[in-house]
Amino acid sequence: MTMISLNKEFKNFGDEIRHKFPGSSVKTDTFPSGALSMDIRLENYHLVIDYTKSTGFGVDELKNSVDDAFSPSYKYCYTTFNEAAKKIFEMLNGHYPK
Repeated sequence: MTMISLNKEFKNFGDEIRHKFPGSSVKTDTFPSGALSMDIRLENYHLVIDYTKSTGFGVDELKNSVDDAFSPSYKYCYTTFNEAAKKIFEMLNGHYPK
């Protein structure tokens, strides 16, 4: 996956979260290294999906602060964006069932 297509995936995913979870806040940061980080907030629930070339996709709940981002370890690690996105939706749906 190229960086352009990965950036597009992150953008589309953020749009889908905002649509499915009204009131959510989604912010994506890109870095010169090619890393990406998406913070997802819904009320007091804060999730992150981070990507680096060396580690792939990390997904976790941030319980303390934004300083938890780009942790050396994540609760969930995936090699594909789709797997990571699916886990984010599972976590959001589990925390805020419709």
